[in-house]
Amino acid sequence: MNRTILISIFIAAIAHRATADCTIAYPMQQKKYWPQSSSFVPNAGDHRCDFGGPNNSQYDCQLSGWLITPNNTSIGYFPAVIYVDDAWRNVDRHNACEIINAMVGRGFVVFYADQRGQWDYSGGSYRFHNTGYYTWDWAAMNASTFIPADAIAADYLGDESKDLDYAISMIEGLKVGSSSTPLVDSRHVTIMGREDGAVTAIAAPAHVSHHIAATVDLGGGSRHWGSNWKYWNDTIEADAAADSAPLFVQEVENESPNHTFWAAMAAFDGAFSSDAAGLGKLALYAAFTPPSDEQTVCNNNGWDGQTCGNYWFVNDHDKVARWWPVVYDWIYRVDAN
Repeated sequence: MNRTILISIFIAAIAHRATADCTIAYPMQQKKYWPQSSSFVPNAGDHRCDFGGPNNSQYDCQLSGWLITPNNTSIGYFPAVIYVDDAWRNVDRHNACEIINAMVGRGFVVFYADQRGQWDYSGGSYRFHNTGYYTWDWAAMNASTFIPADAIAADYLGDESKDLDYAISMIEGLKVGSSSTPLVDSRHVTIMGREDGAVTAIAAPAHVSHHIAATVDLGGGSRHWGSNWKYWNDTIEADAAADSAPLFVQEVENESPNHTFWAAMAAFDGAFSSDAAGLGKLALYAAFTPPSDEQTVCNNNGWDGQTCGNYWFVNDHDKVARWWPVVYDWIYRVDAN
């Protein structure tokens, strides 16, 4: 089963371990994915770089993430996953521990792509800082009475999908040991994202030059709920309509304040104007009650009900066991086409 699964995911606010007893069970290493040339010179104002010094003539440009692989990679040509989480300022790959273990356990290479302006806080300490403007900083800087931050953030997340093209190039260039055997099979690339990350994932097929086998939206519809829902709705629908890859849309009822699924259905409907619509899938799940320890994490962070539901549905061991086989089976089918 050769395919590369690119999973886009963003993370927000302060990092927590998904569950106290979850540990990523596979080899991990930090990988820089942009820029890919030491001679790269950015244009002034590049949103992925930090500028300083006289006339902003000094710059620092770097985007990194974490590569997680199966224990034995000698065979090569693995399916791969690039995962981008919700837009959190401090990012911990352990937040996606349950998903990473599930995917790598099925034979995928996973690249957890930290995004612009994020600090990697994996394992309880700062590991590296990605340069550039953090999503919500950029949105706040450019918001006005007439254009709210939500509208700017939605557009900016789509723009960040272009960065994933470099992440794909990086993983496709990896070799098995000192051999010429590719680690990843370039014919099989899927992009997945959670909440804010889902907006980036859905936008990616229209913004990258590499082949993408599929995209997966984990609760991107939850971004529809709120006073400025229209901006998210319009962005997600338009991006889904432009997709050239099959789209999987998932939502759990907890994500909706009025117990409807229209946000996920809007994204799914948008996808039906694309050429890949016939292979798309919409998965809707009944609400669940977070255990007391999970609810405490939500309360401590001030998360509302839909944020709490979205987070734990994709980070709790039992919940992941509920939906991951469905996503896996779908990817297996569409990736064979």
